[in-house]
Amino acid sequence: MQFKERLEPYRLQAMSANKRYGWIGLYRSITGHWLYPSGRAFTKYEAWIDLLLMVNHKDKEVFHGEDLVVCKRGEVITSQQKLMNKWGWSKSKLIKFLSVLEKDRMLAQKRDSKKTTISIVNYIDYQSFMSDDEIKKDRRKTVERPQTDHKQEVKEEKKSILSFLNEATGKNFKVSSKKTSDLIRARLNDGYTIEDFKKVIRVKTEQWKDTDMDKFLRPETLFSNKFESYLNEKPKSNERKFVC
Repeated sequence: MQFKERLEPYRLQAMSANKRYGWIGLYRSITGHWLYPSGRAFTKYEAWIDLLLMVNHKDKEVFHGEDLVVCKRGEVITSQQKLMNKWGWSKSKLIKFLSVLEKDRMLAQKRDSKKTTISIVNYIDYQSFMSDDEIKKDRRKTVERPQTDHKQEVKEEKKSILSFLNEATGKNFKVSSKKTSDLIRARLNDGYTIEDFKKVIRVKTEQWKDTDMDKFLRPETLFSNKFESYLNEKPKSNERKFVC
C-alpha cells in the first residue's frame, strides 16, 4: 500500500468556508496513525495538538469515577497523571507547560483532588463554519466562561487551603488578606494543587509546631518561593494527622 493511500483516512482537509482564516480541520482518528507519537515523549507542539483533539466538540455528560458530570464544549476532564503518562513527561514539566498556556490565555484549568478540567479558550476558532458574527459571539462566551469559572474556583481553593492551615496550626489566617491571597494565587498559577498545599502544611507543621519555628507556620513563609523545596521534603512520621 502506498504511503499516500495509508495516510488518506487521516488526511488534513482544507476547510474552504474558512479559507481566509488560514486553518485546516484535523481528524481525531489521526491519533491512531503510525506517525502519531508513540513510545517517546511528546514535544510541546504535539502536546498542544493532542489537547485540541481531546476536548469535546459539544456538551455531553460523562462518568468520572462514580460521578456523572457535564463536560462542556471545548473541555476535557483528565488528570495530571494521565497527561504525564500519555505525553511521557515529568510532573514539573507538565505543570510548567499548562501554566504557560494558561498565562497566554490558550486554556483555563479547574483542579480538585480527583480531576483536572481543561478548557480551550476560543475553541470556536479551531473548528467552526460559523459566520463572523456567530464566531465573535461564541468567542466572547468561551473567553468569559473560563475566566468566571476560574475566579470562583480559585476563591474556593483559597478557602480550603486556609481552612486546612488554620486547623493544622491552631491559628486564624483570613482569606480576605491580600498578601495571603496573592501568595496562594501565585502558587496555583505555578500549577500546584490543593493537595500540594496540604502536604506542605502537614510537613512543616510536623517539623515546627510547638517549637521556636512555630511563628513561621504562616502563609508568607509556607507559600513563598521555597514552596517547591518544602513540597519535596518527606514527613518525619505519620503520627500526626490533619483533616480538612
